[in-house]
Amino acid sequence: MKKYLTSLNRQNLFIITVLSLMLVFGATKAFAALTFSSTAITGTDATTIDVGAGNTLSLQTTNNGNVLFGTGKVGIGTTPAAMLHILGTTEQFRLGYDASSYWSGTVASDGGLTFLNAGTDGDINFDLSGATDGDFSVNTDDLFVDTSTGRVGIGEITPTAVLHLKAGTATAAAAPLKFTPGTINTTPESGAMEYDGSSLYFTQAAVRRFVTLGNDIRVTDTVVTNTTTETTIHTSTIAADELKAGKMYKVTLLGKTTTSDNAQYFTLRFKMGGTTLITVPMLADNVSDDHFKTEAYITIRTIGASGTYAAHVEGTIGDQVISATPVTGSVDTTVVQDMVTTLQWNEAKALNTFTIMQAVLEVVG
Repeated sequence: MKKYLTSLNRQNLFIITVLSLMLVFGATKAFAALTFSSTAITGTDATTIDVGAGNTLSLQTTNNGNVLFGTGKVGIGTTPAAMLHILGTTEQFRLGYDASSYWSGTVASDGGLTFLNAGTDGDINFDLSGATDGDFSVNTDDLFVDTSTGRVGIGEITPTAVLHLKAGTATAAAAPLKFTPGTINTTPESGAMEYDGSSLYFTQAAVRRFVTLGNDIRVTDTVVTNTTTETTIHTSTIAADELKAGKMYKVTLLGKTTTSDNAQYFTLRFKMGGTTLITVPMLADNVSDDHFKTEAYITIRTIGASGTYAAHVEGTIGDQVISATPVTGSVDTTVVQDMVTTLQWNEAKALNTFTIMQAVLEVVG
């Protein structure tokens, strides 16, 4: 229909020009279903405007005018089920500043949503400062940002720290924090914590230091009495390839001992995988519930099936100092090793009693 429709009143000149435009109202609908007036176009039934394949229908205003839709729904590519409903198999929407700086969004067949940025800056900023309560959350508490305090909670909706993590569980892969092994920084950075797969580091005042770890802390007593059998008094398991050059293993033993006479003594042996690293004899003496403390230091020097170590032990029984000449030797660092401490009396006597009350393995490095 090629026609000019003009309506004139005292205030407005309303011109509607339809060029090569076909208005389709259905086979049984009359042209009266669509009414043109000086201020509005109104219809009494569903209306389709078909401009033909490949042509463009433009709604334009001048002088920053507005295009307004009523309270109904708008569908693009579909019958709308929401206020704005867009359906397509490729990029469904694009929000841009110009032709080269924009964000586009695509919903995949499985429901996944992808945002793609084009431009020199892909920052996303959620500015909630205009709201009196503007917290941000994902699935309620998977990720929670308290914008009033700047605190972030992961699994926590009331974070009490800048970053607040929920508690872990006994289930595998449920630890609250985990480091992936990697190469440590070439230049130490103050405040950085790093993990290279063997050692945990923390840097303070631009100096990187090992974090000392303790394990296998004894919480019950072990008593060795009236026997000459070599008896294990402390054990720690070392994983394969855990022994690394520069790592020090410190075993601390505390307890008390009594002997039947001044000819009695015991021998301590510190072992790795069944191999004795260093032996420490107690001087023969007559003691009664004397305090006992021994510290063994084992430093790994080289690694491999024929790795090397250096060991030193010192301690006290009452006012007696016990020690052993520092030694070096070989150790296989590639297999699982039990670090074991044993005690053996020289004679089996009822009063020859040793009680180990506390023990710990500390790993430095």
